[in-house]
Parts: sequence; C-alpha cells; structure tokens
Amino acid sequence: LSMAMGMTLILAALKYGSAGLVGMLSSVSPILLLPLLWWKTRVPPTLGAMAGALLTVAGVVLILARLH
Repeated sequence: LSMAMGMTLILAALKYGSAGLVGMLSSVSPILLLPLLWWKTRVPPTLGAMAGALLTVAGVVLILARLH
C-alpha cells in the first residue's frame, strides 16, 4: 500500500513540478525514514548511515537554495 501511495504522490508531483526537483526529493525519502526506523526498532543507525544522511540533506539544502 505504501509503495502505491508513494508512486502516486511522485506522479502527482511530476505533473506540477520539475522532473529534476521531484527526482531529487523522492530519492532522499529513504534517508528521512532513518529516525522512524530508529524509533521503531530502538536500534540507532550506524555512524556511516548518519553521516551519509547528514551529507545528503545538506546537499539537497544547498541545491534548493541555489534554485530559489
């Protein structure tokens, strides 16, 4: 169900937004799930996973800042 909902939202976003922006934001969504996974399993992400997530979010913020 969640895959169908996610793909529907991505297709709706593509209808109204630019493909590059939608692609970038949809590829970041697994990183945003790290805190939920940590909360549910009570197992913290590894240091490498946290560092990669922080770098990715920082990169997206920099890209979005240049677009506006």
